[in-house]
Amino acid sequence: MNTKNKKHKKFKYPELLTSLERKSKKYFDFFSKVKRTLEVELYVEKKSKIILAVSGGVDSITLLDIFINLKAEMNFELAVIHFNHKLREKESDRDQRFVEKVCKANEIKFFKSSANVEKYASDKSMSIEEAARVKRYQYFEKVCIKYKYEYLATAHTKNDLAETFLLNLFRGSGLHGLTSIPTRRRLTKNSFVVRPLINLTKDELIEYANARDLQWVEDKTNDELIYTRNKIRNLLIPEIEENYNPNFVNTIERTASIIKSANQFVSDYTEANFKKIFITAIQGKVEINSQFLDSYAEIIQNEMVRKTLSRYFSFHHAPYEITERIAELTSKNVNTKVEISNNLIALKERGKILIQKVVEEKVETINQIIEPKGLVKIGGYEIKFSLVERKDVNFVKDNNVEYFDTEFMPNKLLIRNWINGDKLTPFGFDGTIKVSDLLNNKKLSNSSKESLLVLTDKIDIIWVLGIRMSNKYAVKKDSKQILKAEILKNPIN
Repeated sequence: MNTKNKKHKKFKYPELLTSLERKSKKYFDFFSKVKRTLEVELYVEKKSKIILAVSGGVDSITLLDIFINLKAEMNFELAVIHFNHKLREKESDRDQRFVEKVCKANEIKFFKSSANVEKYASDKSMSIEEAARVKRYQYFEKVCIKYKYEYLATAHTKNDLAETFLLNLFRGSGLHGLTSIPTRRRLTKNSFVVRPLINLTKDELIEYANARDLQWVEDKTNDELIYTRNKIRNLLIPEIEENYNPNFVNTIERTASIIKSANQFVSDYTEANFKKIFITAIQGKVEINSQFLDSYAEIIQNEMVRKTLSRYFSFHHAPYEITERIAELTSKNVNTKVEISNNLIALKERGKILIQKVVEEKVETINQIIEPKGLVKIGGYEIKFSLVERKDVNFVKDNNVEYFDTEFMPNKLLIRNWINGDKLTPFGFDGTIKVSDLLNNKKLSNSSKESLLVLTDKIDIIWVLGIRMSNKYAVKKDSKQILKAEILKNPIN
């Protein structure tokens, strides 16, 4: 609890404020600020269906008390939602029971759920903080959709805004991250997250809670300095306020507001031009025209990349360093790669940047003896072999069709994966060339290279399938036994 003398007091929720008390100087300014935020900044109308995210701490308990006192005046339909992260052993369950008790005392509908956040964080390679947020908001969305709540209200304050600003600054965030916490954002198709207390400081909330004789529970992890946010909250901001700027939290709030206006301009311009950069854009795979992207100013390029990651890959908090590196691919060599996350990459290809999810596919090992006759299906290829007469040979500019002199060719051939170090003497060349150089000259993607097979006589390469044949069995004017090989299905085309 917040004070020792309240710890053992029997729970009793304070009586509602009377109309006269609400108009007193003690509470009037406080309620006026919240009402103005709701009406002017958040566009929350009377008779709205609102669900409050309540953890049990002083911020969220104050939020709840304010809305309980506004309920009749604003004709709100209220409910409370609590998510138990199961991170603090018995304390997490204690918090849940406390919030449930508050709701019962005020006859407010109560929703609760829990999850093993530590396991989820480990499985998804996330930080505990990010994993907790993901699981929490997944549940929030589910309840808002099912019960048609229009607003989810959280208890973020000016202090939270300042902490988030500094946290994003230290992480190297771009303009979007430095807007800190949005006062209103879409949660589902028909609901929004709103922050009614964002124009109040933590001290103001505590002053209100004490004046109302509210009870709350303390989260001991808020004092643990193993988390960067806690270091910012408990060490850095107090140090700045004491020695540099006693009004630092308000200064950050104004700065974030200015940046928000600049970011809105950039965002609007980006949205108006967003579709122009794409060659193709679908969930899980996006191709960006690198020349079009490069024609915009650097800040617009980064915003376009950030918006792409958010919209098509649900990667909502891309660090500025990542978006910058992806945008810089416009001037990089083909096959330059940027690893965005464990399962997401950006790859420079000819004239474009490819962003796609990584599918871990084990490359099939091919090492098979074949008899070159009829239809052969192997490794994604379908190859038709047939014997033809010299007069039927029709050389065409199609690397999927080749003719071979079989007079000295063995009856059985070997098809296998190509490997580094493979060489051949291409038809029309005097010297040898590495297969790897041949593929680079063709500007094949890495996935195409991995699928490529070669036809050999068990010693030398006869044909890099669909790419180039060797001189070794080239058809001559006096060739009598001629084998036609035609690729009907080629996985790299």
